[in-house]
Amino acid sequence: MILQAKLFLNLLQKILFNKIFFYFERILSNPINNNIIDWIIPIILLPFSTIYCFIIISIAFIKNLNAKIYHENIIGIGNLVLGGSGKTPLIITLAEIELKKINRLVFYFVVMVATHQEQN
Repeated sequence: MILQAKLFLNLLQKILFNKIFFYFERILSNPINNNIIDWIIPIILLPFSTIYCFIIISIAFIKNLNAKIYHENIIGIGNLVLGGSGKTPLIITLAEIELKKINRLVFYFVVMVATHQEQN
């Protein structure tokens, strides 16, 4: 019974998402051919969008106030790919170029490792 309820809710979520998505796609893709009734929901949602935008900008501003200031140049190298994307050769090449330019080299390695511990 619970599985059927979950499947029903999942199907309902997909249907509602598709209806909402295609509603806004229809309105925003061809705004000239829409009547005023089609614009009621976007006009009602506009104040909420403005409030959300203000909150996000405020959070970014507060994070920027607390940001650390480094006196060295920082180059971030990375991606979602864990291995085989060529990050290490790129770091070695950048280090060789930088070493030729200034005859001294200072590197700070920050390694972020995510571990997964299995519970027994």
